Amino acid sequence: MKIIPFNPSLSSRQSLSVNVGEAVINFYFEWNIRDSSWYVDLDNTETEVLSIKLLPDSNLLPINNKLINGNFRVLKIKSSEENIITYDNFGSVFQLVYGTNEEWSEIDGFF
Repeated sequence: MKIIPFNPSLSSRQSLSVNVGEAVINFYFEWNIRDSSWYVDLDNTETEVLSIKLLPDSNLLPINNKLINGNFRVLKIKSSEENIITYDNFGSVFQLVYGTNEEWSEIDGFF
């Protein structure tokens, strides 16, 4: 598993690239003021996924994606009474995490 670093104090619009195996995934994060939520677009040279609202424990890519052998999820990694992702707690209480299909299967209980 790999934690993808994110710091909301830098800007309400950010981009970063992540190497996953042989693929490079480009992330474009944006804070939506009306919805009070973080959204992300992601792409590589072959595929583009647009406007995904970041929700705890939800896959960013379809389960059957052909882009990479794995998926990204936002996980709560610090003990806190906060149960929703806010502007300030994404990157600290909640982190974007990459895991392979095998790692997620083990966590989800599908051995």
